[in-house]
Amino acid sequence: MYVRENVPTFKKLSIYMGLMDHYFSPKQTAGHDVATIMEHIGLHTFTFRTDAGVFSKGQVDKGTLLLLSAIPPQGSSKVLDLGCGWGAIGIVIAKHNPHADVHLVDVNQRAISLARSNAKKNGVSVTVHLSDGLTESAEMFDTIATNPPIRAGKDVVYRLMRESWEHLHTGGSFYAVIRTKQGAKSYQDELERVFGSAEIVERQSGYKVFRAVRT
Repeated sequence: MYVRENVPTFKKLSIYMGLMDHYFSPKQTAGHDVATIMEHIGLHTFTFRTDAGVFSKGQVDKGTLLLLSAIPPQGSSKVLDLGCGWGAIGIVIAKHNPHADVHLVDVNQRAISLARSNAKKNGVSVTVHLSDGLTESAEMFDTIATNPPIRAGKDVVYRLMRESWEHLHTGGSFYAVIRTKQGAKSYQDELERVFGSAEIVERQSGYKVFRAVRT
């Protein structure tokens, strides 16, 4: 369910003028266009607030849903939602795995603010970081999951992949979902180069979910 909240008329012009912003930009100049969506995922119904200037503003996108279906129970693992946007992946994982230590990170300040409020709204405890990836982080994880910012370009996407390898414990798993027509084959090739091997664990509706393990 999608409910668009009222936006004052004087802000509408700034929404259109802000179209040059990208969801992977640190700061958003687009006017606000706040919406509330509800999604039933697994055993729970989630309520999320979204806004202009963030990825997949009006819904939990198909790739994210497929990615979530591919991630096994996490128990007490330490998990990272890399490029979290408004928080869907990390919040769903935290809800389904109450003993997991779940972290979310994104470069987009507006997205981070939404992720924090959405975590509270859905009654989960997570740690949210404002950062351009993991370069400055000393954290190590058992699982890293990402719906990578393809529009940011290969340099960014592949950097995040390399940083993920560096921040996984030995035996830790990296999950990523990619649309087939947006470079899934080249992404798999790079994933195999970085991790040594990779497998497709789910595929549906033009998306593929890859899993790679740090050995």
